[in-house]
Amino acid sequence: MNRIERLGQIGDRKRGSYEAYARREAYKVLISQFNPEQAIEGEANVNEQRYRNLISDVWRRTGEGFGAWYFKKYQKILRKDDRSDLEIFFESLTASYLANILTRKILQSQRTSRNIMSRLVAQYQGEGLNNDEILRKLESDWEMWSRVRANAIAQTEVVGASNFGIQEGSRFAIQRSSQSQLSNQLNKYWVDRDDGRVRIAHRHVSPVQIIDKFNVGGELLAFPGDPEGKPGNIINCRCIMVPFVQDLA
Repeated sequence: MNRIERLGQIGDRKRGSYEAYARREAYKVLISQFNPEQAIEGEANVNEQRYRNLISDVWRRTGEGFGAWYFKKYQKILRKDDRSDLEIFFESLTASYLANILTRKILQSQRTSRNIMSRLVAQYQGEGLNNDEILRKLESDWEMWSRVRANAIAQTEVVGASNFGIQEGSRFAIQRSSQSQLSNQLNKYWVDRDDGRVRIAHRHVSPVQIIDKFNVGGELLAFPGDPEGKPGNIINCRCIMVPFVQDLA
């Protein structure tokens, strides 16, 4: 196992606690969408602000955490006064980045919630159940669906946010260091989990410079879990990005 693969494994293990937090918070948001009066009409009680706060919090926590992890890897070439600016940098950067993608994420979540609810109502009506029976089944099924979706949201958002943090933390460290010329030598590697669940397009993705995008099955992605990607390329992705400067090996 080479150094890049080892860093990928370490980063993958670090994501565990962030995913547990995101899963717990996502479940709270999703389960709250069940409202009997709306449910019987095939509607979900979607609170846009709660979902917006959820995604923003997960990206801020995870992005800053992983950004700090990679920032510290370049500590030996940093000036001491550069390290205190990281938290401010990530708070501003994450807010700016999410401003461009949050609305789309909210709309996708709303559409998914309503599609699930309306499909379940139609199924139970087709089975000849009365409204009381339908509501009892809906409440039980919604709890199950909330857990399934919370897992997917946690994994998808933490993977995207962690890789975003790794990329930006590395760029920030190099740019602010006494060896800023190393920016031209900073490459990033796409590391998959090397098991039977990895998408074919995610295997053996070629490394690129930190400012460029990976070609992933014909789609250009800045990092694994890039929110700009198509759902089939990012939902439940488990890959990790590893920046690497050969001179610092």
